[in-house]
Amino acid sequence: MCFKLKVDIKPNNMGPGFRIYHLGALIRIKPNCKIGKNCSLMPGVVIGNKNLNSDYSKVTVGDNCYIGLGAKIFGELTIGNNVTIGANSVVIRDIPNNCVVAGNPAKIIKLNGNKVIKNNRR
Repeated sequence: MCFKLKVDIKPNNMGPGFRIYHLGALIRIKPNCKIGKNCSLMPGVVIGNKNLNSDYSKVTVGDNCYIGLGAKIFGELTIGNNVTIGANSVVIRDIPNNCVVAGNPAKIIKLNGNKVIKNNRR
């Protein structure tokens, strides 16, 4: 069934209220990943390895998280509660609670509901 649905999720990885929207693109979650309650994944999400070798590092995703279309999460890290990860973002560092991240590599663009303003180079 995993091959037909293009979903590779090991047993006991996710908490109650876990949702996958719009099946059709590959979704892969490595065995040492724990996903909290009420989390949502869009198509193309990969929580996996940085390299081709076996990776037994842990990834912890908090409660009430949304992981956008095509997002990639690599390495041993922790994603806090109430986090939104934007489409096609590449997460390689820990993410604190209550924030929105986007980009490659992912950067915090909102923290606790407030925009994070950085000086733009012109």
